[in-house]
Amino acid sequence: YFALTDKAVALAEAQLQHRESAEMHLYAGMGLLLKARLLGLRDERKATARAGVKAREHLLRAVQLDPDLADAYAGLGLYNYYVDTLSSIARMLRFFMGIPGGDKHEGIRHLQRAMTQGELTAVEARFYLGKNLRNYDQQYERAAGVLAPLVALYPQTPLFHLLLGDMNAKLN
Repeated sequence: YFALTDKAVALAEAQLQHRESAEMHLYAGMGLLLKARLLGLRDERKATARAGVKAREHLLRAVQLDPDLADAYAGLGLYNYYVDTLSSIARMLRFFMGIPGGDKHEGIRHLQRAMTQGELTAVEARFYLGKNLRNYDQQYERAAGVLAPLVALYPQTPLFHLLLGDMNAKLN
């Protein structure tokens, strides 16, 4: 998976060397976000942070070039949400490492935009928004409302059923 993410990022960055476009910044940013996710699963915190920051740079440039590129807001939303939910110690380290801050509420707005307007990331934005509202904010009713359409659209995906069932149980 790391080889694939590196290849996707390299291909996008090679295209950016020839001609800058919002789409190529989006692809580079999304590749780096996937790499950050994989590194995070391995608990490689510094590498995760570096990949996330570089992804953010690409995504910010994408929306600077094309403010209507809703898919870029999925990645920006995830960055903003997760950086703002770090522990106090991690926030202090973030400051010393030069990692830009985030705003959870802005992250939610970005994820909502990607969820409703995105072409490539609508499902992922909806999934992560629902999951984050459940895990970090304990907003079970709101999370259930976000996730319910995924169960309807993708009834063969057990993960969506499990999350929605868990929230329904929490809501009695």
